[in-house]
Amino acid sequence: MFERYKNITLQLVQFVNAPRQQNYAQYRNKHLLKEPQEQELITTGRLLVERGLVHATTGELSLRLETSQLVVNTLGSDLAQLTDQHFVIGALDNDKVLDDATRHLDWHRIIYAKAPAQAVVLCQPPCALTLANAQRLPEQPVAPEIFQSIGEVRMIHADEILAENSTAMFDMHQALLIPGIGALVWGTSLSDVARRAEALEYVARLTTLMYQTGLEPNYME
Repeated sequence: MFERYKNITLQLVQFVNAPRQQNYAQYRNKHLLKEPQEQELITTGRLLVERGLVHATTGELSLRLETSQLVVNTLGSDLAQLTDQHFVIGALDNDKVLDDATRHLDWHRIIYAKAPAQAVVLCQPPCALTLANAQRLPEQPVAPEIFQSIGEVRMIHADEILAENSTAMFDMHQALLIPGIGALVWGTSLSDVARRAEALEYVARLTTLMYQTGLEPNYME
């Protein structure tokens, strides 16, 4: 009888506190996240979906804030329909779990810690992910100028990202291809990252076509 009463009381407390917690989160976001930053997140999310670079509810995007914090979309949020309700803010430099934060928050944090990045996106460009699953990288010779706009690209497995101790790896590379997951891309702004992701997918598509037609990666040498 006592256990039943305790459970009912706990449920009642949670029911009463839930709106307060939601209102506090909204108040906190409103005062820490500037309107241009919020609009950049919303616009970039929609753009990534429209251009087929991301699975809408699996993609992740974040921004570094001036307050030594980051803002990231919530877990499972639809990037094509983001609103101010779909962002959480937390510290850059600790391991504290953020309620409702996107799945790979620690990946965003390690990039901000080791690279001068201002924005990070985890996307799922179809051809780039297909190459990653085949343990292949997009080939630079198929479009050198476009490839140059991406920055350096490296293949890495998901369980290696947090174990990577080389700051130089994050400084020298602006995109990581992760088999079975997608592409982790970072840069100076979300628009910069979106351009890199689009260039990555374009070169990956050309590489895929090259393999389909039987050409060799060194055909221009």
